[in-house]
Amino acid sequence: MKQKGKIGLVLVGLFLFMVGVSGAYSATLKASPSLVQPGGKIIVEFSGAPGYKTDWIGMYSVGAPGEKYEEWHYLEGKISGWLTFTAPEKEGNYEFRLFVNWPKGDYKAVAVSNVVRVVKSVVSPGGYRGVFRLTTGELITGELLSFDGKVFRIKTKKGVIEKRRKDIAGILFEARPSIKPIKLKSISQWASEARASSEYSSSGWSAQQATGEPDTFKCGDIKTAWAPKSNGSKPEWLELTFNIPVYATKLRVHETYNAGFIYKVEFVDIDGKIYPIWLGKDTTSCPGWFEMNVSQTPYLVKSVILHTQKKGWEEVDAVQLIGMTEEE
Repeated sequence: MKQKGKIGLVLVGLFLFMVGVSGAYSATLKASPSLVQPGGKIIVEFSGAPGYKTDWIGMYSVGAPGEKYEEWHYLEGKISGWLTFTAPEKEGNYEFRLFVNWPKGDYKAVAVSNVVRVVKSVVSPGGYRGVFRLTTGELITGELLSFDGKVFRIKTKKGVIEKRRKDIAGILFEARPSIKPIKLKSISQWASEARASSEYSSSGWSAQQATGEPDTFKCGDIKTAWAPKSNGSKPEWLELTFNIPVYATKLRVHETYNAGFIYKVEFVDIDGKIYPIWLGKDTTSCPGWFEMNVSQTPYLVKSVILHTQKKGWEEVDAVQLIGMTEEE
């Protein structure tokens, strides 16, 4: 009886250990954008990492073995955060995998991201037009730009959308392919609307002061630029909306006081989906322009969210978005 009891305790202990190991990590990875050109930037958000200094995230071609990684980065003890990767020159489907405590963790991924498609031509010059019936019963009319076996990219009047294969119940194509090319033109525009986490007042230094063309021409605490309510160091945000949604290629922000305060930039598409685009250190001088070039987005950008943080009043005078829109 004693021997059986010892064996039972060992088995229970082993079972609990295995449960502890397998259930210890609830890590998640999210990669954005889901479609990018070679050389474009991919931002990977991670959370739930165990916190070892040698936890790491690697970029992989989908289906590649563990030792065949592309770019990789240590997490340096961080449990959550962001990493920036550069899309490979080779077209294809890529994913990001999180590994624990190298080399003890070997190549056993505890989390895998969504798939990112790397393609040379983000907006195709034509395709097959049809009606796409979703499993929810909704009908979408548009032009099929591409299908990689998993995701349909469809150009609609609202812009390019992506639908997973399992979400499509049926497709009715036109008898002939569409031969009309998609003609795009570049436009540059200033923000038309703005809102913020806080504003110094509803007139001078309000969020609305960051709309329109620049009108603050020197470095200083000037009421023709947006400023947050307090001069503390807590995070703030400023969202700028533009009249014409575009496939974005460049962003410019005119900083006119306490410059060098942007730490994250996000794009918002016409359906309200948010895409993290940039995370880093802002080195803009005062007054000066924070400028960011991006690979042409596969979605139409309607607004931009600037995340700011710096002790003292950060002030934004104007924001310019440059991108491509379809010719009439």
